[in-house]
Amino acid sequence: MVVGTIQIIYAASTSLGQRNLKKRIAYSSVSHMGFILIGIASITDTGLMELFLQIISHGFIGAALFFLAGTSYDRITSCLSR
Repeated sequence: MVVGTIQIIYAASTSLGQRNLKKRIAYSSVSHMGFILIGIASITDTGLMELFLQIISHGFIGAALFFLAGTSYDRITSCLSR
């Protein structure tokens, strides 16, 4: 649990210092993995159910955020190149 907590704090604070949106999303994703580590370390039924919910939601939300960041980057660069 301690490793998960340290991972959450470190990745979240590193994420705040990033100017690149994709890097910020990536560090935020690493921070969310800390919650998964805490769920694994809890070894309770509630912790494991929340672990699976976090894994599923992280997959969908992470993919959507990277898609939106990539789409936004493509649109901005295509508008600037005109």
